[in-house]
Amino acid sequence: MAANPSPTPIPRPEDAPQEAPRETPGWALWLTGLPASGKTTLARTLRRKLAEQGVECVILDSDEVRRVLTPNPTYSSEERDRFYRGLVDLAWLLTRYGVNVIIAATATWRTYRQAARQILHPFAEVYVRCPLEVCKKRDPKGLYARAEAREITNLPGVGVPYEEPERPAVVVDTDRLSPEEAAERVLAALPMLQRPGRARTLPVAALMSREPVTVAPETEVAQAIQLMLAHHIGALPVLEEGRLVGILTERDILAWAARLL
Repeated sequence: MAANPSPTPIPRPEDAPQEAPRETPGWALWLTGLPASGKTTLARTLRRKLAEQGVECVILDSDEVRRVLTPNPTYSSEERDRFYRGLVDLAWLLTRYGVNVIIAATATWRTYRQAARQILHPFAEVYVRCPLEVCKKRDPKGLYARAEAREITNLPGVGVPYEEPERPAVVVDTDRLSPEEAAERVLAALPMLQRPGRARTLPVAALMSREPVTVAPETEVAQAIQLMLAHHIGALPVLEEGRLVGILTERDILAWAARLL
């Protein structure tokens, strides 16, 4: 494997603590490991088990968040830096407002995870450990097959090194433990996860766009699609004479396209 230089440290959010992190109402848990090691499966199992105990949390899965932060990913080193900076900032904002967060992301460099440790509190890192050969056999997204075909040159563990956690709070071996067993081990080792988030009031008005992208009812579908792509949005308010008459979503367009097939 080619030895790539570690990325530069990720800047903190502008108003994040500059010294020791202050405790936020919500906690953050980072599940790290090779691609196909079982991070997403473990995250979902943990969320279900926590919900059964009355503790709600959200999952920031790297594949899902990447669609928002980097809709057309190139997986370059610079883009990875920006992506993980955004991922950490998003987790910090959520925990600040009392939302418990499980991050399921490889984060091949320790620098990315260390940046989270510096600003997120309470915070814990779980190493979802699985041998590379087992991950290759699983390969649910075909990433390793693409790497072997040289379609991907920087896959963690193959194209670039994966830096294992040095001091993880928990290590779970997913080649030997079932998702249920792995989740139970994490819950037993981290009592902080059983603390419900303490939500702070955040009205949607604080987040909504003041100048949203809109269309008229007679707008051509092709033009609407171009607007969605250009602004990286999944829905368009439809206004007629300044009055909201509907919302066009990606699902509407897909349903329309399916009827044409």
